Amino acid sequence: MGAGIRLEPRFAPLVLNSFLALLLLYYAAIRLPLAGFIMTALVPLPIILVSRRVGLRWGLAIVGAALIFILGLTYFLGSAAELILFGQMAVAGLLLAFLEGRGHAIEVTIGATVLVMALINGAAFAFHMVNQGLNPRDYVNHTVQELLGSLTAFMKKEGVSLDEMLPAGVDKEVFSRFLIRLSPALMLMNSTLIVWLNVLLSRTIPGSWPGEEEKAPLSAWEAPGWLIFVFIGAGFLILYPLDWLQTLGLNLLLLSALVYFFQGLAIISHTFQRYQVPRLLRIMIYPWLVLLKPAMLVVVVLGLTDLWLDFRRLHLPPPETGGEE
Repeated sequence: MGAGIRLEPRFAPLVLNSFLALLLLYYAAIRLPLAGFIMTALVPLPIILVSRRVGLRWGLAIVGAALIFILGLTYFLGSAAELILFGQMAVAGLLLAFLEGRGHAIEVTIGATVLVMALINGAAFAFHMVNQGLNPRDYVNHTVQELLGSLTAFMKKEGVSLDEMLPAGVDKEVFSRFLIRLSPALMLMNSTLIVWLNVLLSRTIPGSWPGEEEKAPLSAWEAPGWLIFVFIGAGFLILYPLDWLQTLGLNLLLLSALVYFFQGLAIISHTFQRYQVPRLLRIMIYPWLVLLKPAMLVVVVLGLTDLWLDFRRLHLPPPETGGEE
């Protein structure tokens, strides 16, 4: 057992820096309103790196040490309201490292991690709902109103009005009802984006995983063929004159569109690699693909049409070889 937990001196800086990174990310989460939430999404990254390079036990060790340190300083830091979110991100990091270490396919790794995060979200949802004595619909409405209130206050501080950001003819009340209807898909999309981002960032660090050269590149990933039927079926559900079926269709449409968005990004990444686009230029382009609505739509369409157009030539028949075997 002692040999299993022995830390080689060359890995000591990585373990120490990862532990400090977890503490800094948590501190940012409780001190910075919006930037802190975004930075919390990076909590899995140092855990993945330590687990890959040194072992899953050391990944567990830095998570445990960070939680003990945070709980010990709760009195000085104030409320530990973000502790559940921090714990959820830590679990995601450990699970990603474990599943990838076992050689599971990337869609299995991401899907299982998102499922566990959804279960944690569900447990937290049930706890807060019971604690506040609200039914599920009222609790979701209360949560959305709180979120909009925080967003409005933040944007007001920046000199921007939320009403100015909404489409013409859509007020805050209509927007909040729309968010409530899409809350299941939005929560799953948020978790999926966080998991995908950490997997992507962890793979950009060379030498972070033994045998990583044998792994299939993310630029070669494609969505399962059956997903197109979910996408089309969701479109038909939206047209059906039943409110709950329309809500189901909207949620399924958003989730399947997110998968095709990832496939579109894989196509763009493949194109960048093929034409040897400089890394700095890639880093500048990717954020715009995620943040700009027209660009996001183009990426989704790119991923969707790849089913028929096969942009990366992944399904070409093998070349015929002349002669006898």
